[in-house]
Amino acid sequence: VQEDITGFFVSPRSPDELADKLVLLLEDEKLRKSMGQHARERYELKFCLQNWLDQMELAITSLSAKAERS
Repeated sequence: VQEDITGFFVSPRSPDELADKLVLLLEDEKLRKSMGQHARERYELKFCLQNWLDQMELAITSLSAKAERS
């Protein structure tokens, strides 16, 4: 979670703090949509299998090119 971008952190055993954040999200549609969109983008960037495979391919290609130059 990226604080105030993809979600909120609340202190453990703090029901009032949690309730305040939930009310904030319920009352602010723009914030809800923005956080949801940012969270989706972060998920796709960090955790999507295809993206991970693409990153691994780039890393392997880069290492292979370095090995060939040495």
